[in-house]
Amino acid sequence: MMGVYPDASKFTQEQREQFDRLPINLTRMLMHCPVAMVKPFLDFGLSFRRGNLEPKLRELVILRMASLNGSPYELMHHVSAAKMAGWSEQEISS
Repeated sequence: MMGVYPDASKFTQEQREQFDRLPINLTRMLMHCPVAMVKPFLDFGLSFRRGNLEPKLRELVILRMASLNGSPYELMHHVSAAKMAGWSEQEISS
């Protein structure tokens, strides 16, 4: 069963501000939650992206956590980022 994305044209100003911070489907789905919950979630996620880890190491951490947590959605979205960060297909699949 697929989730239903909220209609972006009906976002409140607060929802729009949060969605615009990271305009991806995951954020759009989060708009089902109160903005008071979405903002800290995005703060945490974006701090990891903007932190001090080199992109290659960051993508390794993300892929490893996605693998350990059985998250094919996360894996699917970060394989291309890992390749752009310098990981080979063989390294990613091992």
